[in-house]
Amino acid sequence: MKDLNADAGEISSSAYVRLKTGVRVLEIPEKPPEGAKIYIGTARGGVLFPGSRLRGLLAHLDGTRVLGEFLAHDIFTWKEIFSSLSELLQANLLIVSKEKISNRAMATSESQRTTDLRLTPEANLASWSSAMPHDGRELVRARTTFSILIFGSGRLAISLFAILQASGFSQTKIISGERSIMPASHKREKSAHIRVNDICGLNVTLADVGTTREETITKIVQSAQLLPGAPALFPAIPNLIISTESAQPDYIQRWMSEGVAHLQISHLTESFIEVGPLVIPGISPCLRCVGLQKFGAHKIQGLVELYDVLERAPELSSASTATIAGIVAASVIQFADTGRSPLTEKSIRFDLLDICNPEHIYWQPHIFCGCLEVI
Repeated sequence: MKDLNADAGEISSSAYVRLKTGVRVLEIPEKPPEGAKIYIGTARGGVLFPGSRLRGLLAHLDGTRVLGEFLAHDIFTWKEIFSSLSELLQANLLIVSKEKISNRAMATSESQRTTDLRLTPEANLASWSSAMPHDGRELVRARTTFSILIFGSGRLAISLFAILQASGFSQTKIISGERSIMPASHKREKSAHIRVNDICGLNVTLADVGTTREETITKIVQSAQLLPGAPALFPAIPNLIISTESAQPDYIQRWMSEGVAHLQISHLTESFIEVGPLVIPGISPCLRCVGLQKFGAHKIQGLVELYDVLERAPELSSASTATIAGIVAASVIQFADTGRSPLTEKSIRFDLLDICNPEHIYWQPHIFCGCLEVI
């Protein structure tokens, strides 16, 4: 049997289909001769179908049976299935998968059930990330192969590490300068210890003070990691670097020459912090472009920023740590899942005392940089 919709790619007689989470099916009464209509959608929009027979088809589209069963038993005609699915696909209301899909955890063991229950919120949101009728679980599972290096230390780096682990990014590592922070079982040399300043009510508590950072990272992995199983060997060149502290120029030059995408998070200045840009070497403006534009527009401020790099940045407040870590993690998820990010040519400046009114700052390649010619 040929595909029902060639543009959909995965829609075929062997596909499992269900409506996306949050999609409602409502019968709208109408006076004759129109008769009742069926609304399928959310409060933001949907599709209105004539007649009530469609409700029977929708009752069977629960992700537990392949589409071919409907044709084999003459429950519905080819035309009914084709036309209905085409409209629902176009409206981005349908999930399609090669395996059974359900809104409920269907695992047999307790550990599998726990994993599935934790996976469901991630998958539900991921399924809305594009107009493709994918199963969100496939996207979330794919995150285990997306490697992330967090360049930094302190509250923000550790909180961001925990959120990324809980979001499915099991290949995540933290380094600060020359020191690598990995699970204790992977490292032998003596490490820095957790400080009182690292406590922010999220992943580091008073009981962790004095323990090594590797021990804390190991504890976070054990408690927060979404998908069980030992992560693969961390690659020499990661898919993404997130810098939560100012990196030395030689590090940045290495990231550029290796073609590694890297996301910059600024130091805290007064009550302001900037997220971005996300630099894709050879494609988007680099951090040197940003520095040249800042220094050209505000020479004194640019000089102050150079001195700020030499000192340890002040820690964020607990609420600010949770806010910025969440925003950065959501941006990383978008980039990993879709390959796109609105931060490739801009930074977002947050006033942590007025968090709901961020400022968007756009960057252009600088004439004296030439970074777009090096790749």
